[in-house]
Amino acid sequence: MLELVTSPPLSPDTTDTDEKVGGVSVDLDRLIEGEPLVKDLVDFLEGLEVGIDISTIEAFAYEKIKKVMESPDECESLALKKIDRILSVCRRLRSLSEALREDLRFMTSGDNSQVEVMEMLLQDFFRFFKEWQRKYPQPVGHVEDSAAFLRGLSSSLLTMTNQLNQKSIPWISGTEVSHMTSVYQLSSLLGEIAGLFYHQTNAAREGGPATTEFEEGVVKSIGVMIGYGENAYGYLTHGGTHANKSALIAARKVFFRPLLCKMVVELLEQKMNVLVDIPVGIDPTKRKMLSQLSETEILKLSPDEKIGINQALWDEAVRLGVEGDLQQLQAEMEEKLPEIQARLLDKIMFVVPEGINHHSIRTTIESLGFGAGNIREVPLQGDSFHVDYQALEENLRNLNDDGKIIVGYLDVIGSTGFGSMTSTKKLLEIRQACEKLNFSFNIHIDGAYGGPLISIFRKADGGLISLEQAKSQYCTSEYALSEELVESLYETFSHLSGVDSVTVDLHKLMYGVYSGGGGSIVWKNSAVKDIISKYPPYYGDRENGEPYAFSRLDGCTFPGSAATAAHLSIENVGLDQHGIGKYQAEAIKSCEEIFQRLSGIILLDAKGDAYELRVLNRPQIHIFNFIICPRDQKVPEKESVNRMSQAVAGFMRNNSEAGRSFGLSLNEVDGYKYVRVTAMNPFALQGGLLEEFVDKLRAYMVTDSSM
Repeated sequence: MLELVTSPPLSPDTTDTDEKVGGVSVDLDRLIEGEPLVKDLVDFLEGLEVGIDISTIEAFAYEKIKKVMESPDECESLALKKIDRILSVCRRLRSLSEALREDLRFMTSGDNSQVEVMEMLLQDFFRFFKEWQRKYPQPVGHVEDSAAFLRGLSSSLLTMTNQLNQKSIPWISGTEVSHMTSVYQLSSLLGEIAGLFYHQTNAAREGGPATTEFEEGVVKSIGVMIGYGENAYGYLTHGGTHANKSALIAARKVFFRPLLCKMVVELLEQKMNVLVDIPVGIDPTKRKMLSQLSETEILKLSPDEKIGINQALWDEAVRLGVEGDLQQLQAEMEEKLPEIQARLLDKIMFVVPEGINHHSIRTTIESLGFGAGNIREVPLQGDSFHVDYQALEENLRNLNDDGKIIVGYLDVIGSTGFGSMTSTKKLLEIRQACEKLNFSFNIHIDGAYGGPLISIFRKADGGLISLEQAKSQYCTSEYALSEELVESLYETFSHLSGVDSVTVDLHKLMYGVYSGGGGSIVWKNSAVKDIISKYPPYYGDRENGEPYAFSRLDGCTFPGSAATAAHLSIENVGLDQHGIGKYQAEAIKSCEEIFQRLSGIILLDAKGDAYELRVLNRPQIHIFNFIICPRDQKVPEKESVNRMSQAVAGFMRNNSEAGRSFGLSLNEVDGYKYVRVTAMNPFALQGGLLEEFVDKLRAYMVTDSSM
């Protein structure tokens, strides 16, 4: 591949272009005469011989313009069109030659070529979209005020854009470390824009056949990334909150389903006057019949056993030829679910770690008809900010001994406040120990933030690299991560495939754009779909085109553009260590360097008094929290620390005289307000940003008058 040289265009009369360019003229003629796509232009650039640079090509183009202008046979209007086409191709070639020196996977700030490339790609897209649009002509009446409308629209757009320019948060800049968002992928943005123009809805397959296929493909890719394989089931959601809501609604449905199945069996036996019994259990040597189990025994079965009962009942209905009767009876029994839940309410429990779950977990549990008394919080382990595993196992056993029945345990990978990670290996070991005591429960992982990090260990073929390979790759000088951190992350992700469901956000560590669909929920057991699906009579024929999206438990229609955004980014960057994982690892490295630089740093105020920056938690991925307090205070005074943290965050963002603004957020722990840093930008250390950050902290200390 040629390493192109970009320099000012040569004057056309100083170069014998035919001799210098050689055979390139034929290919350039083809580009000029046709309507080249970006891929054609890139192919042309890569095919150039060594020694041919952009200036040489531009000189050749000027010769062609000269010939057009001098030709007596050329009509003036046609000549102008030819000249415009020649200049357009040259401009695009020069822009692309410069852009190919940059990483075009992400939209970043500053002086770069990504916006120009985006513009060219959109031109390609609009060409094809206009062709599609012309296939469906629609008569439009003459509108008298079209000119006035267009003037008003243009003015409103400029006004809106001006407001966006003045007040928008520059997430792509690297200076914003306040929340879980950062740079985004160009392919994600392009996919979102393309999908919007086709105006598809994934509410049902007939509302967006192509975009529904894209969504299914995206979910399959996320399932492979998690370790579930291609047969997992799931869908895209409006965000992590909706995904967690879906997981909890599904867990409740699976929890009660065997009781409903038992009631249906009894009704079928009465109606058919035949014996209908359903085997229970995954291990054939330990199977029992559903009729032999008590209500409590049924509710303590594992999620897979409960889903298996539903499948077995359907198979039996097919054998007896009573599928229609079964569907009607199941619908009738579903209406009794609130009554059953109310009767068992005092026994039912959800278990969560204390203080680190996303707010959507508790609010969804409460919206399902449960109260605070149905939630058991388990304390965290020291300053690790993950659950105390010994305390978790003890709580689960104690609840079981007290006659409680556990719907599920819900934990998080990459908590919002601390980025803390949970060991799925330990969670699965605890559940296995409980199953030996004859009770089980659902495990849902909120991996909205941290879930995609499994990509740093995922190979292109879908498998995981070994722990030793992970250490050699990430503990070396290139990334310099600690062995302890790599081992901890590997333990979490190498067992993620054992949990029942996982939430994954596309707009956080998959670096997708914020769109109508920024989240996803994926279940390990695809047969859960038969329990959660709804088939409204006004949408299609289940026999001849099953309506995919009515399995959405959040009850929402869904934009096809979210599926196209996710599809294009996954297809072009990939969910493995050579794709998005490479950037995720770079971001972890950047955060570790920022932490090392800031931890324990001494700052002097205007009077020369020493203050120390104290870090609450060592980052497990990209988040850490700090306070600034007098160096000689072993136990910082709470009120002054809180005042300081609020002042620091305000100064870093708003005082432009002390340098660029830095966005920070606050996180309250035990009454202390900590300054939270979320350094998930893979390019955070470029351009001297860390040095600017430290300099601005020092500037705050010597200018603040409140100390």
